Amino acid sequence: MSEGAARLETTPEELGRRIAMVLDLYPTRLQAAEVAGISPDQVLQYVKGAAKPAFITLARLAHPHRVRLDWLATGTGPMHHDDSAPAARDVVDAQVAWNVLYFLARHLDLGDDPTQFAEVVMRLMRHYQARRTAPERMEATAPELIDFALAQLKRRGGR
Repeated sequence: MSEGAARLETTPEELGRRIAMVLDLYPTRLQAAEVAGISPDQVLQYVKGAAKPAFITLARLAHPHRVRLDWLATGTGPMHHDDSAPAARDVVDAQVAWNVLYFLARHLDLGDDPTQFAEVVMRLMRHYQARRTAPERMEATAPELIDFALAQLKRRGGR
C-alpha cells in the first residue's frame, strides 16, 4: 500500500465520530435521520462504527450543512466547503433533485409512461435551473424541490 493510501484509511470508530459531528449540526438526530432517509437506530449504528453507511446516506447528511464528503470519509482538510467554490455544490444539488423526483415518481406510482416521467423531469430541472441562474442566485433547497416535484407529479396523475 502506498503512503498516500495509508493516510486515507479510517477506522469505523473514527468515521462514527465524524458522523456524530455532522449530526450535531442538526437540531435533532431524528431530523438528521429523516434527511438521510434512514432510521434513528441506523444513525446510532453509524455513530458507534457498528455499520457502514452508504455513500448517498453520507451525502444527504453532509449536503445541507456544506460538509465536505472527503473530510467525512478521511478526516483530512476542512470540514466545510469554501463558499467561494459553488461548483461542487451544484453537482450535489442536481443529484438531490434527481433523487427526489425519482423517489416521488415511484412513490406516486406513475406507472411506466416514459413521456409523462420525462415531462415532470424537465419541469423540475427547468425550475432548478431558473433558481440557480436568477440574479439573486437563490439556492433550490431539498424541501422546496420536494414540494415542487410533488405538485408536478400530482398534477400529472399521481395519487
